[in-house]
Amino acid sequence: MTTQQTTSASSHDISAFRHTLLALTASHKAVCAGVVVVVAIIWWLLVQRILAFGAAINYQGFESLGPQVVTFLERYNPFFWWVVAIISSLILIYLLLGFIQRSRHRNQQRTITPTQLKQLVQQLSEPAREVLQWVWHDQRHPLTVGNLQQALKELRGGRADLIALAHEQSAILQAPSNKQPASEVEHYLHSN
Repeated sequence: MTTQQTTSASSHDISAFRHTLLALTASHKAVCAGVVVVVAIIWWLLVQRILAFGAAINYQGFESLGPQVVTFLERYNPFFWWVVAIISSLILIYLLLGFIQRSRHRNQQRTITPTQLKQLVQQLSEPAREVLQWVWHDQRHPLTVGNLQQALKELRGGRADLIALAHEQSAILQAPSNKQPASEVEHYLHSN
């Protein structure tokens, strides 16, 4: 087996993370999808209602202001109500995105049970375990879904190879030196 194969995370590791994350986030994704569908239906009904309301407005009460004013209002009436519909759509989209982001953040903070972690770790290679350890900065707090998502991202980005390289470089630095220490006089002569 080559060094590359033993220090790199495998596609099996990535698959194990993806499967675990899918199981942990499926309910969150279903709730968000349901909310998006409900909001889309409400949005459609709201836009239809706004446009129907705008089309039903009669500006004949403004005849005292002159026929030109009434003609102007009738001509630009559809545009005004489309602007109202677009603004209400933007507000709804902003609120929906805020809900999804808050929900995603809450889901990322969910802790992983020891059973779930055991099932995942049993499937991982040693390099993938090291990446998971590297991602888990503060081990006074339990692992979260966000940690697993970050570990998957790091695995895909080659973090296992970088960790192996760091271990190799650390071993080189910690190895005893074969070079004889120079005397103070030789050091002084070579530095000038």
